[in-house]
Amino acid sequence: MEPPFPGMDPYLEMPSMWPDVQSSISMSIANQLQTLFDDRYFTAIVPYEAQETISFFHRQSGEYRSCSATTRYVRIEVRVVGERTVVTALVVLAPCNKRPPLNGAAIYAKFQHDTFESGVNLLEIDLLRVDDDRRLPAHCPTRHILCFRVGCSAAQ
Repeated sequence: MEPPFPGMDPYLEMPSMWPDVQSSISMSIANQLQTLFDDRYFTAIVPYEAQETISFFHRQSGEYRSCSATTRYVRIEVRVVGERTVVTALVVLAPCNKRPPLNGAAIYAKFQHDTFESGVNLLEIDLLRVDDDRRLPAHCPTRHILCFRVGCSAAQ
């Protein structure tokens, strides 16, 4: 299967590597956004934790093994200066946000629901090849899903 993004390394999607990739992408986005805002807004990096199954190669046995681990991710919040009110939450999705093991998908669905209920804008960036059947909550007042596929011919 061809990678969906030119030069993409699908191994970066492994749960053992994705937290670093996700954090780096999020920090870069936050830094770029901050340069665009006037004095009324600022970006905040908000950490969160998720329980995941991590696979690794055990050299002595020559086998792949798995264990449950707590991994740390981040999301970006755009806030109003002074009030610290959250205007927008921006999430670069992680595998744990999309997969049911250890309730990662359910926990993310609750965050998504709570965000919509609070009136905060939610922007999700999904760079993962993992398919999922997540849907926006039915009560969401506006639903915009933008899909971009880089490097495809018009026939695709």
